[in-house]
Amino acid sequence: MDNCGNDPTAVDNVEVGDRIEVNGHRGTVKFVGAVPPTKGIWLGVDWDDPKRGKHNGSYNGVRYFNARYDTSGSLVRLEKAVRGRSIIAAIKEKYGANTTMDKDVVEEVQRAIRAPFLMMVGFDKISEMQSFDSLTIVGIRGYRVNGPGEPGKLRDLCPEITELDLGCNLINSWRSVAEITSQLPHLRFLDLSENRLSLECDFEGIRNDFSELEHLVLSRVEYTWDDVLKCCSVCPKLEKLQVSFNTIINLRVPPPDVLQHLKMLNIEGNNIMGWSEILKLGHIQTLEVLNVSNAGLTNVSFPTPNTYFPSLKYILLSGNFINNWESVSELEKLPSLDELKFRENPVLNGISRETARQILIARVSKLKILNGQAVFDDERRGAEYDYLKQNGRMWLDSSKDENARRAFLVSHPRYPELIKSE
Repeated sequence: MDNCGNDPTAVDNVEVGDRIEVNGHRGTVKFVGAVPPTKGIWLGVDWDDPKRGKHNGSYNGVRYFNARYDTSGSLVRLEKAVRGRSIIAAIKEKYGANTTMDKDVVEEVQRAIRAPFLMMVGFDKISEMQSFDSLTIVGIRGYRVNGPGEPGKLRDLCPEITELDLGCNLINSWRSVAEITSQLPHLRFLDLSENRLSLECDFEGIRNDFSELEHLVLSRVEYTWDDVLKCCSVCPKLEKLQVSFNTIINLRVPPPDVLQHLKMLNIEGNNIMGWSEILKLGHIQTLEVLNVSNAGLTNVSFPTPNTYFPSLKYILLSGNFINNWESVSELEKLPSLDELKFRENPVLNGISRETARQILIARVSKLKILNGQAVFDDERRGAEYDYLKQNGRMWLDSSKDENARRAFLVSHPRYPELIKSE
């Protein structure tokens, strides 16, 4: 059992399903009750960090709850649990007049209330002059927010919020999130990363509470792709979606009324089963940016002719296990691609960064930006010329054997085009 130090904000009204914090560690309450032969109330907690606990919900041979992992569960005393505060209390604490802020936080508040003169006077003075209804950008990540507070009070306090970071807090349900967003008619950006939000919710009933949202961040929330689609079903105007480092393995084509306006998708850090799963995203006609870095991919492949990803301009493929240049050449089939990030893949091992850059440029004709650096015309001409020279002997030798020529063109599909351009 876990006996952490006292916290002055501990409460005694914790229920199963609540989110709590103990000494900086967050978890979900799975059990509230007695643990004989001890006296008093204990909480069974399933910690977000799977290594934070001591067991799987069983203690001394008794099953009190089911933890997700063998070492994510523990029992803690009720008085050790911090239940959190309302979003109203958190905003007042961070942005209130009596708050002492360091330079970085002052600059954040300056951006939040769009006050360019903030740095020229003391924050106490600016706080007296500015009311909370000036706030447009609110960041209360890690402020132990557990819900909306009194109904309607957030709308009265901060009606102009357009961007809200609620990451790393103690909210436990989408219903609570909706009770917050329903009071923010101008909200366009919402970050809910590192929360554990139950999906047991009538999503149809909260659809209107996310009707204007354009950018949603759901990183590290332990969702599958189906979970993500369920959440996004209430965001009809969504253009940007970040769901990195979740439990996404399989993908599926979104329903016709979900993600129909999506332009940017980040699924970095998910263990995707293969490129065939990624192709299911190719049906999103509006998608322009796709981040599939660190996703366990070993290859890239498109059919001929290719109809997937018609609008994709930028793809990030760094940190995968791609070990063949043919996969790079497959990117030539993307009709709108002009930017690529491709680092830390096995195919790059053993060659210099400069050589790798030349090969990448030569194999993908429309690249304008590679790994964050612009590709200029003279660099392209040089890269393609060197590529022709390096593979010239193999090209000539393959002319004597039809199978050899066919194999060469699979590995170097742009070669005939480059010869004609010389």
